[in-house]
Amino acid sequence: MPLTSEHLTFARQTETKNTTFVNYSEGLSDYKRCSMTCVIIIIVILALGFIVLFAVIIRKCNERTLALRARIQSFVVSEPGSVSLEHATEQELEQMDEDGEPILINCWANSTLKANTPGCDPYWRCNANKIRPGTAKMSSHFGSTMDTKKSDKNHLENLSKALNKAREYIILLLTYVLYKIARSIVTTIQKFTWAVTGVERTRKDAKSGIQFKHSAHVHNVLWRRKFISSSISDPTDFILTHKFFKHPNYVLKPNISLYCITKGEAFFVEVSEDVNLYKQFDSKSFYLKQFEKAHSVISMPLASFHKIAQDIGRPKVPIIWMSSTGSCGATLLSRVFGQLPGMAVICDPDALTSLAFLKKSNRFGKGEYEQLLPSALRLLCKQDDRAGMFFLKTRPCSTCQMEDVYKCFPQIYQLYIYRNSFKTVTSHLNIFAREPISIVGRYIIDSKVLSTILPCFRRSLYYNFCYVLDRADPSEKEQNITSVGIFATSWAANVVQCLDHVDAGVPIIAIMFEEMMKNPRKIISTLFDVLELRQEYISNAMEGFRVDPCNNNVTSDLNLRETKRTISHQARVEADAIFKKYGLPKLGERFEIPGLLDFDTTKFRGINPKDRYF
Repeated sequence: MPLTSEHLTFARQTETKNTTFVNYSEGLSDYKRCSMTCVIIIIVILALGFIVLFAVIIRKCNERTLALRARIQSFVVSEPGSVSLEHATEQELEQMDEDGEPILINCWANSTLKANTPGCDPYWRCNANKIRPGTAKMSSHFGSTMDTKKSDKNHLENLSKALNKAREYIILLLTYVLYKIARSIVTTIQKFTWAVTGVERTRKDAKSGIQFKHSAHVHNVLWRRKFISSSISDPTDFILTHKFFKHPNYVLKPNISLYCITKGEAFFVEVSEDVNLYKQFDSKSFYLKQFEKAHSVISMPLASFHKIAQDIGRPKVPIIWMSSTGSCGATLLSRVFGQLPGMAVICDPDALTSLAFLKKSNRFGKGEYEQLLPSALRLLCKQDDRAGMFFLKTRPCSTCQMEDVYKCFPQIYQLYIYRNSFKTVTSHLNIFAREPISIVGRYIIDSKVLSTILPCFRRSLYYNFCYVLDRADPSEKEQNITSVGIFATSWAANVVQCLDHVDAGVPIIAIMFEEMMKNPRKIISTLFDVLELRQEYISNAMEGFRVDPCNNNVTSDLNLRETKRTISHQARVEADAIFKKYGLPKLGERFEIPGLLDFDTTKFRGINPKDRYF
């Protein structure tokens, strides 16, 4: 059927209507975006106002509390004509005693008076005779009055502490919410600006392999925030802005290190040239130092990431890999090795942690993981003039990677340190009580009602400690487990995972923390023999046991003293049931991993010297 003028007219009208509809839809979409942006800005302003208002209210409450406390501390009960001696010196006391006036002295919170009058009671009374602290007695009436005042002071102190804690929790939460809102706004705006300026086009070409020479995207760090400082590193920890594009070789600079890996990109952080992230001066983790010191973030596609790793080749220096159950002295041992000259310590690299989580969640296939793991190790341990040897201390969840690492680089020394199950669980609980959000989280987890209302806390803790480990029992539902049960599951699954690696033929040097602390010098000497390190550096290594720059006492940081925290009978029963499922002894009972290093005879099957590449 031939086309007539009517058909053409109808086609033009239809095209005009479609174009009008598309324009209308685009305009409506733009209107919705603008409306959402305005709403988000209003929410941010209201949140800021609420934070300021809450801070002012808390400050006023603290001022009133301090004023009332000062009134109570300066309160002095005395007979007629008595004198307040709260700030009196010893000479003034003798002069007052010569006047013969009966005095009732309040020594409460008076460190000067206590120093000058040893043995003084909290409240004591002086007669016209020479003052003799502790010999005079206060009447029951005044004693009960002062006890009441002291009780009031304690209540006020507790109230002040509670208000301060509440303020910390709320400010922490509101600040993080504000950060997430701000990040959403910035990323939304960047989608338009990068599309206009051509940044997004360059990123797509780099991902497809067209722009390899410009595939390293350097960002400026505008703002950084973590809800929990120990959370696994992620690109969302930063609000980033475009800086420039560079050749992928840019990440080989000594002050640039691998931060984390996602499904499609690898992320590096750049710090100042005078900052050495590899020197273990304190107990701070590598990922936390990266997060705090980074001034730029570099992202690149995984194809460019593999290309750079292949160009680097195999590591040219010895590498020591150490896995652990957590809270078992692994940080102590990393600090010991960090005292050696030329030793680069990487404590908890989240590039490996993120790979373990991606593998467990099946975000990519086995073949891709087998390529990413050696590439990550090569770029973590890239050549650096400051490093003659690398010491990798991983998070507990990376125990599942020991066999994969052995297959990629059989020359790497592999250590595994663990501790008594009871002490490990209690140490986890002590560490968990340091951060405000962790305290609140554990309270919610152990509460049946609150954990039912807010299951995300229990699910998050289980995910971070137990999810990655291959032997974690899938039938164990996290909604039916307490915090003690989660830490017990983590210890049991970790130990069983190590046993699987030993059965697979991985040459693991197992170390028991309790045995190590009996004679630290002996363990260091034995390890140096196994790892072929010079014995002359033992004195340097021993400094790691004695010196902690943060608190001058390593035991306070690693909970080496006997913990006073107790575990309830119900929690013990829960932990024992979990250990039974994994075929392990009860909570607190000794367990030895086959092939445990004997520090008296140095029994270890070791690595064949011909296999070494260094």
